Amino acid sequence: MSRRKPGPTPNLLLQIMAALGEGHITETWIADPGMVTEGLCQTSGARHITINPQHQVVDLVLHECAHRLHPEWSERYIRNRVGWLRRRMTDEQIQTVYAEYERRRYRRKSVRRADDP
Repeated sequence: MSRRKPGPTPNLLLQIMAALGEGHITETWIADPGMVTEGLCQTSGARHITINPQHQVVDLVLHECAHRLHPEWSERYIRNRVGWLRRRMTDEQIQTVYAEYERRRYRRKSVRRADDP
């Protein structure tokens, strides 16, 4: 539960939601030798956005697996260790972890609530 008091929606969030509504978003692997690229924004023309889902997912998988392996480690220490590990991973290693995650993940079916039409 958030400790922040509800208030007016920040203007930037409203602008971002409007930009998201424009579409022109692609989710795909971005190969950029020597760099970690999580997303790109083409600023000319249709202003297309490309998102690399693998980096964020791999970070989360590494983080949660580290919790499973070492429950005695603090959150800060795990963030530190996973960040260190992630910066040293090759593109091939990232793709391997992501592919294994995709193979093993379980997607829950959405449950319709009684008050839904």
